[in-house]
Amino acid sequence: MNYEKFYKELISVLKKTKTIKTCSKGKINRIKIIDSKIYVATLHSHWQYKEIPEEFIKKAFNAVVKQKEVTQYRLSKELNIKRSAFIMAAFNLLTSIKYDCQNNSIKII
Repeated sequence: MNYEKFYKELISVLKKTKTIKTCSKGKINRIKIIDSKIYVATLHSHWQYKEIPEEFIKKAFNAVVKQKEVTQYRLSKELNIKRSAFIMAAFNLLTSIKYDCQNNSIKII
């Protein structure tokens, strides 16, 4: 799986939606795409948009490709990826990745 192709597909899918709910708790995230960068606003951020650094997307991508499945705990705590719940929900929009609610993880299918 190629990261550049994956990222372009992710941006394309996210451009088609205004909001996304996190998989585990169903919290609403508002989405904006500007110059192929992802911005997310949540109730916690008082609906102010903050950029999701592409570095976090790439780290999560590399983890799921390497391990075939990665938990939110691993993304958040071990890999120090902020907004891991949003990233998991965004990845879940793609046909190549699915969310596993029992493990609170995403995996390649």
